[in-house]
Amino acid sequence: MNANGNLYQLADELIEVLDEDIRHLEGSLERLDTLRAMTITRDETGLNELLETIRIQANRYSAVEQKRQQLRTQIAALLGSSFDDTDLSLIAKALAGEKSQAVKTRQDRLAELVGKMNVEHAATAMLLAECSRFNQQILNSILCTKSSEGTTYSRQGAKNENRTSGMMNMRL
Repeated sequence: MNANGNLYQLADELIEVLDEDIRHLEGSLERLDTLRAMTITRDETGLNELLETIRIQANRYSAVEQKRQQLRTQIAALLGSSFDDTDLSLIAKALAGEKSQAVKTRQDRLAELVGKMNVEHAATAMLLAECSRFNQQILNSILCTKSSEGTTYSRQGAKNENRTSGMMNMRL
């Protein structure tokens, strides 16, 4: 088989890997959404199951990553370019017709999903940071540490400022 035919064969394999990348990113977006929902509802069992699912998916996906790197190395050699310079844009330019369009379509979809992933990741990080901050405030309030001084509110909404005693006496 000539180099051009080999390039198209490798492109077919790459398209399959890119489809798997797309499925992985879509699944990751769903898992981030589920993580936020379970965090808010305090579903500990669900969170543990989700963690196990994430571990399993990560192990499975490592094979896809290796295959992508292997294909990239082979395509770079065929194109006479360096590994670092061989990206989807270069590969799409080297191909013609449907194969080129298939690579471009997947490249666009991956870029869209990566953008969504960045937004969802930031939203999840903010939620978890806020949960941590809130838990720290509760702990400080219970133990009446210096950082717990400030404005608090009663159940009726009345403002309480500069509390000096905590819910627990920490003296021995």
